Amino acid sequence: MNKKTLIAGAVILLLLIGGGAFLLSNPGADSKRANILKLAQDYASQGEEQRALDLLDQLLIANGNDTQAQALRESVVKQKRDKEAGDKQAQLDALKSANDKLKQGLQDLSNKLSSNDSQSQQASKVKAAADAAASAALAADDAARKKAQRDKEEADRLAKQNADKEKLSADEKAKRDLFDQGMGLLNASKFPEAKQKFTEVLDKDPGFVDAIVRKAESVFKTNKASPDSRKEALDLLSQGLTKDPKNSRAYALQGDIYEETKNWPEAVNSYRGALKTDPGNAGYWYELGKIYFLNHQYSQAVDAFQSCVKLDATNPQAFYLMGASYFSMKNDKSALDAFTAAVKLKPQTAAYHYWAAQALANQGRDALALGYFESAVKLDGANATYQKELGVAYYKAGRFPEAEATLLRALAADNKNAGAAFNLSQTELALGKTTQALDYIQKAVSLDPTEPDYTYNLGVTLEKAGNPDLAATAYKNTLKLDSKNLAMINLGKILKQKGDLDGAMSLLKTAYDLYPANLEVNNNLGDLYMAKELYTQAIDFFRKALDKKTDTPLIRYNLALAYLQTNQKDLAKSVLQDLIKLDGKYWDAYYTLGGVLYDLGDADGGKKVYQELLAKNPAYPKKAEVQAILSK
Repeated sequence: MNKKTLIAGAVILLLLIGGGAFLLSNPGADSKRANILKLAQDYASQGEEQRALDLLDQLLIANGNDTQAQALRESVVKQKRDKEAGDKQAQLDALKSANDKLKQGLQDLSNKLSSNDSQSQQASKVKAAADAAASAALAADDAARKKAQRDKEEADRLAKQNADKEKLSADEKAKRDLFDQGMGLLNASKFPEAKQKFTEVLDKDPGFVDAIVRKAESVFKTNKASPDSRKEALDLLSQGLTKDPKNSRAYALQGDIYEETKNWPEAVNSYRGALKTDPGNAGYWYELGKIYFLNHQYSQAVDAFQSCVKLDATNPQAFYLMGASYFSMKNDKSALDAFTAAVKLKPQTAAYHYWAAQALANQGRDALALGYFESAVKLDGANATYQKELGVAYYKAGRFPEAEATLLRALAADNKNAGAAFNLSQTELALGKTTQALDYIQKAVSLDPTEPDYTYNLGVTLEKAGNPDLAATAYKNTLKLDSKNLAMINLGKILKQKGDLDGAMSLLKTAYDLYPANLEVNNNLGDLYMAKELYTQAIDFFRKALDKKTDTPLIRYNLALAYLQTNQKDLAKSVLQDLIKLDGKYWDAYYTLGGVLYDLGDADGGKKVYQELLAKNPAYPKKAEVQAILSK
């Protein structure tokens, strides 16, 4: 191992291993008791509290008055509780800070529609979240859409007013002129000035409902975050609706105020009131759908967005959020239809391409997804999430150099993107760059120590780097995060290699109880029973493994060896012959089959297999042994 690897190993050791120490007590006269106490202390100092407690329980069962064992047990119990509490709190703290993870999928978009946060950190397992840049673009589009709607409403109002102008009295014209001035200021975002103008209108005509509603709008928009402003606006709207219960604009503004405070039920009721009066207003249907979406009522959101696009099929955001709703409902086909409709309407929006790609990827249509990911990156190359997902798509396609370059760009854009670091480590492994893979998986774990996939793959990478001891620690950490994680298989294999067959058996039996149909679990249990020379049980588990995946040469070979150990040579012969048909280059299968045939009295058959082995693989390691047999 080179110096760089040793240094990396030392750093990881600091990451993985915490320590505590106990002062060794006087062992006393009883050597067995003293050995048990010392072993318990050693386990406790290494963080293996449960093993320590199991040993101490033995002493206390034998002598309940053993004060030294009692004291040590109390100390270990406290250490175990403190560590568990610390681990739990550390996990909670890390989860709170990792607010960009894609574990809740597109649901996180609801918290980011008006966000300007430019950082995106992933983990997922999948679940996905919208990036800040796309959210900001959506917010800008929302503002533009609302402005266009206001402009149209104002133009319609002025046209109607001009048509009636000749019929108005001088006082009415003066009032209308003041109102028009207020509208101009409101549309120019000069909200305090607009409020003043509408107040002047109401001084002339306290019953002018449109002025009441627009004054409420001016008050609210002056300071949306102010509870006092919101209350004043709602009071004005209540007055307006008392005078005109069918004023849809008043209901809509009421809905916007409730939406600001995330009072979703009242926001829904308000927009429902607006639509009762004006059911043909596509903008109201859109806002209602958005409120449902923000409140995770995805089915209702879809219905509202569908009503919106029937009235206005040119609104890309309505299709986009309809797709987001379908996506959150795990209806990827319908989500894709909606996302691609948004792409057609506004192809320059990167977020639409990105989520179309995600919907395709969820359907296993990786080749098509890759194209959409490439489009998203082309439109917004600074977005780390888009770069990361494109890198993952390249990885799936086996385009590892491109995956590496893309994931490096993702990390350059966001150095705290744990998902990019994780996927880059997997890519480096595929490229045979174990040292680099170790660096990046270590970075992923340091950025998000609560993600089991990261700690598990740290273990895998450490094994490939030739450090099974640290790998075992990584797998133990994984199981602390997720007690049902299949890291117990890997840890069991390491324990078996170290000669701890009972420890390995305990882990693998737990894995089997959880995943009785899992191929790896059954194969490794079979292998472990072979090591324990319990061949009948080994056969059972190898056969269960083959039931799951019949085209697995290694498991077939292990099964044949188990049959041989139980003197079932005919069965071993059949398994080996099938194995050679499956994999014509499994040289040990030829070697073993030749010996089985000789043992069964078929010398000609055995000779033929050996000759075939040497013809196909002249460099076979046991060539001399085979030649010696053939020469007899």
